[in-house]
Amino acid sequence: MQRNSPIVIVSQTVLRQMRVSARASGVPERKKKDKQKAEPKKKVEHSVEIRLLPYVPQEHVKDTIQFLGNKDRLRALLDVIFSPHDPTDTDEQRAHFQRRFEAHERHRQLESELYEGHEAAARERMWEAVQQLPEDLYDEATASEDEPLPEALQFHHMYRQQLMDREMSAAELRKLQCFMNLSFVRFPHRDVKRRTPDVFWIPETQAISRQKEAARKRLKKKV
Repeated sequence: MQRNSPIVIVSQTVLRQMRVSARASGVPERKKKDKQKAEPKKKVEHSVEIRLLPYVPQEHVKDTIQFLGNKDRLRALLDVIFSPHDPTDTDEQRAHFQRRFEAHERHRQLESELYEGHEAAARERMWEAVQQLPEDLYDEATASEDEPLPEALQFHHMYRQQLMDREMSAAELRKLQCFMNLSFVRFPHRDVKRRTPDVFWIPETQAISRQKEAARKRLKKKV
């Protein structure tokens, strides 16, 4: 049936007249169905595991790079780490040193176990004290961050004069200072890592891209 045929035109005219008469007589019209709005689909977020790799930022190894880049310092470091070319100690002195070293290790082991026991007991008493706090103080105590131990109460500050200035010779103090310098050169970022450990981890993909970039730079230098 065509759209503009006489039958279609007459039927449309009749429907209009029926609607007009229905409105005039007060007959309610059929309620139009409300178009239901399509609800937007919720995006389902899937958690993706990202593998992390240890990483040391360049700004935290400047001291190490500068130290190892100095030939005089590097030669002095090797002299400290490795045995001298012409040792002057005898076999008896070496045997005496070995006995003293083994005695020191046994004593250190005993003291370490005693210290760990005291530390575990102190930790347990601390949590017992926190659990006995009122509710408001408990929330405050558990939400507060750990505060570093004041330097005045640290071991090397409290007993420095007793252990170093009185009982150590100048040569021993020099060796101790050398050891502390080497520890700093090896781990200049120790304190930073303790405060912000997240900085020292990066995604595996980022680490691979940095390795490729470093390899590309090495190839450019060779060319």
